[in-house]
Amino acid sequence: MKKIILIGHHKGSGKDTFAKMLSERIDKKTYITTFAEYMRRFAVDYFGLADVSELEEWKRENDDEYRRLMTALGRFMRDNLPGQLIGLTMRDIDNSDADVVLIPDLRLHREYRDMVERYGKENIITVFINRDNIVKGKDITDTENDTFMYDYTVDNNGTLEDLAKKVDGFIEVIGLPVIKGTLQRYNWIRDMSDDLGAV
Repeated sequence: MKKIILIGHHKGSGKDTFAKMLSERIDKKTYITTFAEYMRRFAVDYFGLADVSELEEWKRENDDEYRRLMTALGRFMRDNLPGQLIGLTMRDIDNSDADVVLIPDLRLHREYRDMVERYGKENIITVFINRDNIVKGKDITDTENDTFMYDYTVDNNGTLEDLAKKVDGFIEVIGLPVIKGTLQRYNWIRDMSDDLGAV
């Protein structure tokens, strides 16, 4: 049975970065997906974009507008097609040959409940990425995860290198094999640090 790691907190906490680091360090086949993947695909079709990368480029230039669009689209889908996004995500998980699935956008209790019902609590791990001074929105997807009891909390108030070390520790704590090697493997961390002005 696949192991599924659900990663939660708010915009800017480092959920995607944490998932990417896990993917590169877990010594098993991994797959990263999101509950919002099909909302992005719908937006691509609706706006006549070439693909999701074009939407991501627009997001970088219009983050607040992008967030409003995704929030409204998510609300519409939850109200009119309940369970649809989770169902599509589970179909992708079932079709994946990965040993470990990483989902860096756990936001709602229903997402967790549906995943546990389908895959069993023993195969679900939840982790909260704690980062100080995060500004959160008022939508249910921004507030409901504050009441959730996560299995683990990872503090992300340091550098990317600090987070990378915590990733290896987290992998060992949950009992998965870690790819041996030094942090030199994380060449993209240095590139990101340079982009962000971090040391």
